[in-house]
Amino acid sequence: MAQRSEGVFPREKFDLDDAMEVQWDNTTTSPVPLNSVNTWRIIVLGATGLGTGGEGGYVRVSTGGELTDFYAEDIDPNGVGIAHFRGSSIQEGQNGTWFDYYNGASADAVYLDAVDNVG
Repeated sequence: MAQRSEGVFPREKFDLDDAMEVQWDNTTTSPVPLNSVNTWRIIVLGATGLGTGGEGGYVRVSTGGELTDFYAEDIDPNGVGIAHFRGSSIQEGQNGTWFDYYNGASADAVYLDAVDNVG
């Protein structure tokens, strides 16, 4: 059985582009229309202080008004969390993104990565 490569998921070929960094506590407009991509990946880096089972601290990411919460069970031992969402779930023109953390949680950075079928 193949082993996972070293580092933060290098075999997954994440493109952590500065243009797609989600800003903390500040709504910014995605440079790519969110509904123009079939599948997006949300990547949370350096998450700490998270609760479990929907209780305690969490990181919340808003993509086009759709909210995704990350708790301890959503984060790997390196502090990285990954979630996917469909661009088609975002209404046209809803391109605002932001993240925040609550109840003692924190995160170093959040990115969006286009996974499947831009266009």
